[in-house]
Amino acid sequence: MKVVMVCRGYHPARGGIERHVQDLSGFLSRYMDVRVLTVSTRGKTDVRPVDGIEVTRAGRLFGMGSVSIAPSVGRYLKEFDADIYHFHFPFPWAELSWLLTSLPKRLIVTYHHDVDLPSFRAAVYRYQTMKFLSRADRILVSSPHLMRSSPILERLQDLCSVVPFGVDVKKYELTEEVARQARDFRLRMNSSRIVLFVGSLLAYKGLKNLIRAMIDVQAALVIVGKGKMEEELKELARDIGLASRTHFMGEVSEEEKIVLLYASDVVVLPSTESQESFGLIQLEAMACSRPVISTRLPTGVPFVNLDGVTGLVVEPGSSYPIAGALNRLFRDRSLARRMGEAGQKRVIEHFNLQQMGQKVFRIYQEVLARSESAIIEDGEEFGKIGVSKGQNSEIESVGKKK
Repeated sequence: MKVVMVCRGYHPARGGIERHVQDLSGFLSRYMDVRVLTVSTRGKTDVRPVDGIEVTRAGRLFGMGSVSIAPSVGRYLKEFDADIYHFHFPFPWAELSWLLTSLPKRLIVTYHHDVDLPSFRAAVYRYQTMKFLSRADRILVSSPHLMRSSPILERLQDLCSVVPFGVDVKKYELTEEVARQARDFRLRMNSSRIVLFVGSLLAYKGLKNLIRAMIDVQAALVIVGKGKMEEELKELARDIGLASRTHFMGEVSEEEKIVLLYASDVVVLPSTESQESFGLIQLEAMACSRPVISTRLPTGVPFVNLDGVTGLVVEPGSSYPIAGALNRLFRDRSLARRMGEAGQKRVIEHFNLQQMGQKVFRIYQEVLARSESAIIEDGEEFGKIGVSKGQNSEIESVGKKK
């Protein structure tokens, strides 16, 4: 089986979508031919392997806001001649390219989040989005909450399947070296309490509320990530007298992030808008047995973090609920510990990478089985989808890709 992951960015680009595509591609590449199509940050096309997966970064002509214009995307879609084209929405230029090429191929779309645009652009993109999504064989959604709350998906429910995101739990196991580095970091912070945020420094992340909440919380705040609001957030911390307790770390490696997760007492996701559709950092925190404080958005954020079980869920848009939740966890260490343990158990049982990969693979099978090139009933074409006759549909039973 040949699969092309089509996404707006890929490693080493940072972000939840980029991370999800990398994890899913890496897992599936053990069993099938996977390649990635994305857009270069430069004008020249670049093709090279990343962790054994061939990544084509189509040359970028120019940008319109956050949309990259890369004319060669359509040509590569045709040239790859894959069995499955797996798009990660939103990626406007690639979606338009797919509509223009009209390839007679199987289309899977992971719908990551709704798009918030000015009124005129929103109307144009909504029209394109509906045409594009209506041609999908299946739309994957990370939570039932997002499927119900999205104004786009409400008209496409019959095409949707819920496939929660997952992480490689083994990667987050606490080793002696990670424990040592986490202890060293806490000593450098000179604080017995550490609050951690990881993500892009953008308005919808609600970081102003988190920084203001720290006025009433005796702890150090560690902020990991970059974004256009960085200087504004630093100025806010200075203005309210929290500069000495607010530490901006910039972007860090995956290994460093795991150390910071174990060094922290609690991880906060204070997002205020539905653009935060899942919050992958919640899974990472839970995998490290850290309680999570997140906001009650209509998306999948509270689907991941169960209020009162794996952490606390507060109303978005204000600093006071965040401060109250932080102080509650700091006052009751046993509660924080129980929530951390419950979170780790929840990730292992419901949000691990293997489960996610298996579900996606089965959907690939089902979609190909409906095409003329995969006659499952007679068992004549099983080799085309990587499964031998008589085997079950679990990934473990799939032979290595040919």
